[in-house]
Amino acid sequence: WTLVTPSDEDEDELAECIRDGFAASESGPYEATESDIKAWTAVLMNQCSVHNWRELANIPDGSSIASSIRGATPDKDRPTASDIDGWIESARGRSVEEIALEIVDSNEEAYVALRDAASAGTPKDLFAWRAMTGMLLEEVQGFEGTNAEDVTEADLKRWCTRAGIALNQADWLIWYATPTA
Repeated sequence: WTLVTPSDEDEDELAECIRDGFAASESGPYEATESDIKAWTAVLMNQCSVHNWRELANIPDGSSIASSIRGATPDKDRPTASDIDGWIESARGRSVEEIALEIVDSNEEAYVALRDAASAGTPKDLFAWRAMTGMLLEEVQGFEGTNAEDVTEADLKRWCTRAGIALNQADWLIWYATPTA
C-alpha cells in the first residue's frame, strides 16, 4: 500500500481552500474577488502543478510558490506567503479525513468507530495504536452507532501500518490529531 495523491483537476476545491485560507490568514482577513480567486486557481494549476486540495496540502509552505502566484492579479501585495500558508492549511485540514478513509479501505463505519470510540481518526492517532490493536478492536467493536463488527484485528494491524506509511509520505500529517469532545 502507498498513499497516492490524486492529480485530478478540481478548481472548486482549490477555490474553497483559497477562500477559507484568506479568512484565517495571519496577514488579516482579505476579501478576494471571484476573478482573483479564479486567476490564482489558474496559476496554481498551470504554473505550480497543483490541481486539487490534496496536491495543495503537500506544498511545504506558501513562500515556495508565492512568487509564481503574486502578480496574477492587479493587487501585487496579495497573496502573501502567509496567505498561501492559510490556503495550504485549509487544504491539509480537508485532506486528513480523506487520507484516513483511504487507509481504512473507504470503510466509513470503521472510520467513524475509530474516530469516535478510540480518538483514532487521523493517521497519527491510528499509528499510535499499532502496539495495542487488540485493545483498539475492543473499542471499535464496542462502539454503538456504527456497524463495525466485521472489523478484525488483522484489519487494524494493516491500517496502523498504512497510517505509518502515510506519515512517512506526507510528513505534515503528524501535526493533525483527532479532536476530542
